[in-house]
Amino acid sequence: MRPLPVAVLLGAVAGALAGTAAATSLPPELRIYTREAGPHRVTFEDLQAVGLAAAGVPSRLVSLESAGRTVPLHLRDGGDGVFGPGDSFEFAAEILAGAHTYFHPYSRHNVYWLRWDEARARRLPDASPPPYPASSPVTTLTRRVHLEEDRLLIRLAAADVAGVAEPEIWYWGKITSHRDSTPFRVPLDLRDAAEEARLELTVAMRGLSTLPAAQRSDRAHDHQATLAIGGILVGNTAWTGKQPHLYSGSPLLPAALYQSEDVTLEIAIANRKIADAKVVDVAMIDFVEIAYPSNGRVGAGAVRLDLAPDFRGGGVELVPAAAGDLVVTGRELGWLELPAAAGLPLRFAVPAGERSLWVVPAPAIARPVAIEADRPSELRRSDRQADYLIIAHSSLLEASRELVALHRGAGLTVELVDVQDVYDEFGFGIASPTAIRDFVAHAYHDWRPPRPRFVLLVGDASWDTKNATVDEANYANWVGHQLLRGDRFVAKDTADYDEARRNDRNLIPSWNYHTAEGHAASDGYYTLVDGGDDLPDLALGRLPVASPEEVRAITAKVRSYLEAAPLGPWRGRLVWISGALASHQERSILLAGELAAAGRAPTVVLPGAAARPEDRERIVDALDDGSVVTHFIGHGGRFIWRTGPPDLADQVDLFDLDDLERLRPSAALPVVVSVSCYSAPFDHPSADSIGEAFLRLPGRGAIAFIGASWRNAPPMSLSRLLVGELSRPGTVGEALMHVKRQIARPYVTHLFNLLGDPAVPVAAPQRALAVTHRLDGAGLVVAFELPGEAVGGRVALTYLDADGQPLDGEELAADSAAISVRRPPDPRIRTVAVYFWNDETGVDGAGGTLLAEPAPAVAAGQG
Repeated sequence: MRPLPVAVLLGAVAGALAGTAAATSLPPELRIYTREAGPHRVTFEDLQAVGLAAAGVPSRLVSLESAGRTVPLHLRDGGDGVFGPGDSFEFAAEILAGAHTYFHPYSRHNVYWLRWDEARARRLPDASPPPYPASSPVTTLTRRVHLEEDRLLIRLAAADVAGVAEPEIWYWGKITSHRDSTPFRVPLDLRDAAEEARLELTVAMRGLSTLPAAQRSDRAHDHQATLAIGGILVGNTAWTGKQPHLYSGSPLLPAALYQSEDVTLEIAIANRKIADAKVVDVAMIDFVEIAYPSNGRVGAGAVRLDLAPDFRGGGVELVPAAAGDLVVTGRELGWLELPAAAGLPLRFAVPAGERSLWVVPAPAIARPVAIEADRPSELRRSDRQADYLIIAHSSLLEASRELVALHRGAGLTVELVDVQDVYDEFGFGIASPTAIRDFVAHAYHDWRPPRPRFVLLVGDASWDTKNATVDEANYANWVGHQLLRGDRFVAKDTADYDEARRNDRNLIPSWNYHTAEGHAASDGYYTLVDGGDDLPDLALGRLPVASPEEVRAITAKVRSYLEAAPLGPWRGRLVWISGALASHQERSILLAGELAAAGRAPTVVLPGAAARPEDRERIVDALDDGSVVTHFIGHGGRFIWRTGPPDLADQVDLFDLDDLERLRPSAALPVVVSVSCYSAPFDHPSADSIGEAFLRLPGRGAIAFIGASWRNAPPMSLSRLLVGELSRPGTVGEALMHVKRQIARPYVTHLFNLLGDPAVPVAAPQRALAVTHRLDGAGLVVAFELPGEAVGGRVALTYLDADGQPLDGEELAADSAAISVRRPPDPRIRTVAVYFWNDETGVDGAGGTLLAEPAPAVAAGQG
């Protein structure tokens, strides 16, 4: 989600509310975004800026909710019963947590709903507790401090997350055993700790490394860490494995450390050897938590103080560090404001049942990150129906309307949905993939039939949901490439969108699917809405865009493809590109031959390991000539196709983003299928992928791109089935959906995503043509019977050898339905592919005949 500025989203609501307000005259509900925990203040003027009626609202209607639960608020209306100019309210906000994480994995902000509902309004009343005698004992208050920052992103193998759907993948720091590594340091302020108080110290860590098997005989742990506070060793901890690890201890520190505001906790990995071998020990720091009895000191910021679980009422003593009003609030206590003098104790009674108090100097009360007025929506109504759900970020809604009109003109019922409405109705306003999938499931099951067939997400994604700017050194690469010395990772070269490296492209999130090599972007998650399995139930695509101009450019490509792409041999052509490895080339040759027998004439590009310049030119020429599908198999990277894996020095880049820029404009665009590693990781926060570039390139490139978002080793059946489906009439998205259902492997469902419009019909030949051949003493005779609408058009024949390479071809007029073509004998011919078309009638078709048996199948290769 983008950083949320406080901005005017709706105009002022006309009219004032007085007396009993009718529902129709109520102002819009408002979303209040917070990031930190503690008391927050909202003024009436804050709300006016986003649409609240100028004359005010009856105070009794003002209510606040979060995640469906009522939140008590302290309302200041001057006693006139109207919440209006000069008024404000306060409430205690909480951190937005995940199911297994302190911070939410997909959203930085909690959401509070300001509604106008007297029945749900709950107040924090002004408190006026009696003074508490100085001679009476006061209850012990416990301060708990949770220290955590999500700075570094790691990759966890599926085996290391123990089936947790949303594990912690963001960590605060990294420590290693290298001699140049420095300890991880956390500043502490213990001035509010009671004298001679033991700290309850908890440090959450996770190991990334494991010892080699040869060193296991020493019975050594994979990880050994030391913990020191103020230079004093307070603990040692050791553990084995890559699982989370908690250190817990209760150190008693010297009195001087409790009086200093400059105390540091240091966490370090021991530099050790085992059996004359250097130990590689890499661990991540998740969070630090300290708890201790408080002396009541209140500094400059908000603090939360806990009471005992069996607290039955009693006195509390606080000691403000500075003069001024001090605010104390609790669910049972209410809202208490006390004038304070620096260093002078304040004593007051707290009622039974109170569990915790927020204490804050009045000037330090926090303000919301943003306030937005809601636009009502009715996605939960069951009387709706749509064939096609287009879910767009609000900044891209208007630009998406042309695509909506295009598909409505083709006969589909299309629903254009603001993704914020999805979050509001299915996620309490919080941005998350779960809310999107819940909405798709609701439309699939509860809207009127027929059910939705297609879903399109209009908006880019980013795996960095934490930081405002992008720094490559904060992101780990593969699971096995994280064991690096230093406090961060190695920055990768990337093709950045802009020099500022703003992290502002997370418009619609993608689900994190955990593979053996770490988490990967999965839009397939959104299609799993029926049956509790990993088989997609709808066809889904994404436009990974961040601006209206990018939406319009892709829409123009779709319109040109549907309305201006000519009939002709390109529709019966398949381009097969492979890396230099023999297994990849054999697969391309085999599949090219199989589909040539069905009339799909191949262009096969088989480069050498050195990737000669002519190989690049052949790929550019093949893409410029047009094809219904272009298929690549080999090793790939984020923005390249390679001749081989990156760890082989003699392998080089085969095709990259610069080559894409050389393509000519055309309406005869292919669906590009890339069966390789991460050719379409569309969730990088600031850099392009080759898949995204193929799609976004205006007027050139691809009409759609199907590729993986992370490392994988796909089966041959993926190539065979997918190109086969895309070579027949049907839509791009449903072709991919059908193949995923046939292969039925979860990693195929999740890793292979469609970048593009899933409802676009593939420009494949419409008719199947039966082609026969015979060999006689005079040579080869190829015969076929055209449909009547094809007479008067053209026919193209391509003669292919055993490697799928065209030997020659010929084009002739379709003067009659029955056509017989004779040519001299040529033992090199293995397959004949035939394509026919008639520009006048708009009909085309393809077929082929096989003169020799295909070679045996080859095994899959890793990308």
